[in-house]
Amino acid sequence: MNTKTKNPSVYLQVDKTRRRVRLIEECDEIPQVPTDQEARQLRRNRWMVLPKTDRVASGRLRMEIARAGWDKKDTWADDKRTTLEKHLPRIIRDVEAGIAADEEAKLAAQRAHDEYVAELNRREAEERRRWQAALDEARPQAAELLRKKAFRRAYDSWISANEIRAFCDALEVAGPDRPDDLDNRARWIGWARAAADCLDPTCGDGALAGIEFDIAPRPTTSGPSSATGAHTSPTASTAPSRTNRPSTRPDFRPTPGTTACADAPPGGANNRHAQKLAHGCRRTHTPTGG
Repeated sequence: MNTKTKNPSVYLQVDKTRRRVRLIEECDEIPQVPTDQEARQLRRNRWMVLPKTDRVASGRLRMEIARAGWDKKDTWADDKRTTLEKHLPRIIRDVEAGIAADEEAKLAAQRAHDEYVAELNRREAEERRRWQAALDEARPQAAELLRKKAFRRAYDSWISANEIRAFCDALEVAGPDRPDDLDNRARWIGWARAAADCLDPTCGDGALAGIEFDIAPRPTTSGPSSATGAHTSPTASTAPSRTNRPSTRPDFRPTPGTTACADAPPGGANNRHAQKLAHGCRRTHTPTGG
């Protein structure tokens, strides 16, 4: 008996395993006979309802021994021929067999859990392997796509710079309508040539030679996660696809790393490039005469 707890209880110990024991006297149900007081209450209150049976002690004992798990137990009771005391040897054997069965079930559950965890780890490792293989295959393609885009932007900027210079040459050759316009024309030409130098990827701080050739795709967290973090992959904008290809149409876009000028001429042979130039200007040049 365990007397150290607040509510002492009886237990059965086999080796290192303890099982709680409960002894309960079973009850019989007999027809309920109202007492004199209950009869008077029934006459006063017609809505009163008395139980149909009463529970009385039967003298029969029932033994309950707990098993492993929630609300599991083995039960033995007196019968018509023998009492519970005569069943004690069989009860001991049943308890020992139950403890062995509980231990085997515990080991089987642990094995099933270990197998589940091992399978889960294997699947995660396989998923990471496939994801890494996809990354290794997609990363060079994404880098090549970024390289083509950077080169295309540099090429378009070079075309725009040369067209602006050609337009300035044409302005210098063409004579002004009025002699008073000479100074204003020279200021426009000087400003435009400075803008062309900003766009030209063959010279200056924004030259194509200053752009890293091995462009690394930007990382994302769209891959399978692991305990140490998320894998990285090329972004959707840099991943190779049939529709994500460099445009073959000439379009003015400043080369990465270049600076642009503050204003743009309102017209000319290539007014479209000049108007887009006005939106990307960040550095002001001092106008010089042409």
